[in-house]
Amino acid sequence: MANILVEDALTDGSKLLDIAKLDLRGPKGQIKLSNQEIELSLKKSVAKFQISSWFNVYGNLLCVDADGNVLAQTDGPLKRKINVADRYYFQALKEQGKEAIVISPEVTAKSNGRKVFHLASSIVNDRGEFIGLLVIQVNSKKFKDDLVTTLSDGYEQMGLYLANGKLIFSLGDQDREVSEASVAGIKSKDVSGRAILLPSNEAFGFGQIVASSENSKFGAYMIGEAATRKVWTQTFSSGLKFLLLVFFSCLLVSYFAYQLLKSISKIEAENHLAIHDALTHLPNRRYFDEMFPKIQGDCRRSHKPLSVLFIDIDKFKVFNDLHGHECGDKVLRVVARSILRIRKRPMDFFCRYGGEEFIFVLPDTDEQGAMHYAQEILETVSAQEIEVNDGVMVHVTVSIGIATDPDGSQNLSDDLIKKADSAMYKAKQGGRNRYEYF
Repeated sequence: MANILVEDALTDGSKLLDIAKLDLRGPKGQIKLSNQEIELSLKKSVAKFQISSWFNVYGNLLCVDADGNVLAQTDGPLKRKINVADRYYFQALKEQGKEAIVISPEVTAKSNGRKVFHLASSIVNDRGEFIGLLVIQVNSKKFKDDLVTTLSDGYEQMGLYLANGKLIFSLGDQDREVSEASVAGIKSKDVSGRAILLPSNEAFGFGQIVASSENSKFGAYMIGEAATRKVWTQTFSSGLKFLLLVFFSCLLVSYFAYQLLKSISKIEAENHLAIHDALTHLPNRRYFDEMFPKIQGDCRRSHKPLSVLFIDIDKFKVFNDLHGHECGDKVLRVVARSILRIRKRPMDFFCRYGGEEFIFVLPDTDEQGAMHYAQEILETVSAQEIEVNDGVMVHVTVSIGIATDPDGSQNLSDDLIKKADSAMYKAKQGGRNRYEYF
């Protein structure tokens, strides 16, 4: 990224130099203008080049004659005579003796005392003779302040170097140069655009990662340097942060999942309590009113018989008055468990209808099957020994009324229940502990 930004800036600078040369040249490529006219020409060239804003921020454009004397600059009139014949860019261009462009190492400017580096282009006449140059003086601090953000890519130090190894400028902590070992490592290998790992004597085998990117047009290249210790530290830190993020995200997800499951369980528990009897844990009257029409509808559609057993505990009120309500509750639980064990099919429905009454719904069960169930219930319940006060053992019995819809032709649910209820009272009148069929 840093190399791209530097190359873009230098390319824009070279375009400005080309424009300025065209504006300065007279017939036969000579420059026959006064210093004031040269200054105006330079400013005119800069004004034409408004498309590039970087020059206005960083640069000062100068015109230099063949002897190194500064003739004019865009920063304003010269306050004193300045000669740059000793500068790298002047010597390199004069020695080449032809049109060329060079970038030179960072120096302290003679005109204003600032740290600068230069981008210079030679001026030759129509005979190819060197007659001077144009040079852009770039404020290093401003330029590097904008570039230093690129170090977030992971390089601790970066530098722009000439092909001969001269440093133009460096970026990084306290403007420290890239180490000589890194520069030597890059120069010894053809690794432009790639990275290499240089070994180190540090503990744990930490070394240096070095990368270069060549800018052939300006005879320069960028070198970036980073210690693997820092890379591993950053990698470990990033990995740890990621793991912590995942960990706390899992905790958060787990917490919300737990709360959701807790809410679901609470709702299910409330729904279960709403349709089940708290004492016997059997389905209650509400659940019966919901399920019985569905069961009856299934039997009607399939033309199958449906039988109902209406079960009532004999003399339960007398038992309650004699032994107390706690013993009465115990009897209800024992009777419920006893009958529940008789249920043989998942489709059979057994519930507490109210008080001491129970209903056993038997789909696909005819009169004979229903009577078989009733007889088994009578025997099972009467065989139960129930301990009451002071260890006294008692037995209870039930009376059962049976009603059957042979083919699902009865339209009203209540009709079958009323018939079974009527048959149950008939069994009571017949002596209890027996069943009657309606």
